[in-house]
Amino acid sequence: GDGDDDVLTESDAATSPVVLSDELEYLSTIRAGAKLKGCCFRPVAHGHKGKLVVLLSLVTNSFEMYDVVTSRVDSDVGATPTKSMVLDMPGHRSDVRAVTVSEDGNTIASCSSEGVKVWSATTFTCIRSCNSGFGVTLAFAPGSRYLVVGTKEGAVQVSIPLSL
Repeated sequence: GDGDDDVLTESDAATSPVVLSDELEYLSTIRAGAKLKGCCFRPVAHGHKGKLVVLLSLVTNSFEMYDVVTSRVDSDVGATPTKSMVLDMPGHRSDVRAVTVSEDGNTIASCSSEGVKVWSATTFTCIRSCNSGFGVTLAFAPGSRYLVVGTKEGAVQVSIPLSL
């Protein structure tokens, strides 16, 4: 007809289904050293465009960090991620429930049923511990100066300043 056949109206957009491939794109597969318990990721900052850091929490209460290529170059898609860190030093006495990485990538935090631990990603040592409720999720607040912990009991706790 009049050339408007390809134009989507607002009602068409509301009824057209969104499929997973519209929102996600395969980058690569990470093979961890043990069964996965949790994970988090963040883009790499400071001139390292095209990379993503993925932190895995394993059932062995250890962590593995991987660098994943995110560039759109065909030869890079599916490239094997590079393991950049393994942290398997004694830490939590119970299962780690969640992990997170600071904005600059220098600090890692983890929580379990007995509390929160903050780790140096460069020296692989625990730099701070604090008691909390049964932690099930955590995240660094913007600026990575504070840590926010969600507990099984439904509380949201904000940690002491993390400036090191």
